[in-house]
Amino acid sequence: MECMSRPIRALFIVPRFGSVNRGVEAFALELVARLDPSLFSITLLSGSHQVSVPGVSFEKGQLLVREKLTWLDRMPRLLRCLRPLGFGSASEIETLSLVQRYRKHWAKDAFDIVVPQGGTWSYRFARNAFPAASIVSIGHAGPVMRDLGLSDIFVALTPHDEELARRMCPRIRTCVIPNGVDSERFAPSVASCCAARRAGKIILCVAALVADKRHDLLFNAVMCLPEDVRVRCVGVGPMLNVLQEHPLSKAGRVEFCHHSFAEMPDVYQDANVFSLASPEEAFGLVFLEAMASGLPVVANNGPRQRYVVNGGGVLCNVYDENAYACALRSALNMVHSQKARNQGVRFAWQEVADHYTRLFLDLVGRPFS
Repeated sequence: MECMSRPIRALFIVPRFGSVNRGVEAFALELVARLDPSLFSITLLSGSHQVSVPGVSFEKGQLLVREKLTWLDRMPRLLRCLRPLGFGSASEIETLSLVQRYRKHWAKDAFDIVVPQGGTWSYRFARNAFPAASIVSIGHAGPVMRDLGLSDIFVALTPHDEELARRMCPRIRTCVIPNGVDSERFAPSVASCCAARRAGKIILCVAALVADKRHDLLFNAVMCLPEDVRVRCVGVGPMLNVLQEHPLSKAGRVEFCHHSFAEMPDVYQDANVFSLASPEEAFGLVFLEAMASGLPVVANNGPRQRYVVNGGGVLCNVYDENAYACALRSALNMVHSQKARNQGVRFAWQEVADHYTRLFLDLVGRPFS
């Protein structure tokens, strides 16, 4: 009875928690803040940061941050050799630098549930350090075979990824829990109406400036649109110099900027359309934020995007610049869309947190009431 009465002990491993506010880090912040402290005792292992969450205990370690390992990207042959050992990227080395000092920090039965969100080394650490805990893999990057092999359950963000995981690892238990959005924070406003009436149109793209986001496909499509249509890119990354050389940028039709997470609701409200090409995007939290703000979304016509965007925008083949431009033109003719808003709020965070509560209780054999 003592075991049933105490809170469930859960460890989240998020190396960059508090130092960046996108993707995995934003997800972890929202989830741990919403889990009931009477049911869960949450510990979060991360690099050093200044963020605090009521009721959450933090363990902070030093990271060999990936920005200091950019020289690895210039040595692809070395990376190929290191990949089988788990050193195939700067992110993996960064995570290893965090978890290695915690190998004997906790007793083997210190946690009931571990949620690794730092790549393969976080999974290896979780499995070796806490052999009796339930290891929960959350597919922010889709299913990864070597991580599935170290996990007890895979949480897919879309039905497509659940199917992929079942094919890759038939033994693993799976379920679908999508990402979530704070639908009160991200909502249409008076500024949205002013943006809709503006003569020039702004297509907003919020994403790290990295190759797989395929900003170039968006830029190519916008080249086919009238000159008063501009792109606002919010994000930082190594592709900045390359993207600044694109003809659309040279024509003065691209604005590159960076905003804090607190500023993002206003950023969405000052745009007319949101678009992120990223054909392999595993989910796209930014799609939810845009739709909840009333922005129609233009995205690739893939199974993941169909699940997330559905009727909240226009789907197209982003590799076909004419089809992409036609989709953008169609979205730009929409007034801030109630359909987009309705689709976004389907993924409200509290419902997502309730799904995780049910899952975690089930993993330790407790009823949900």
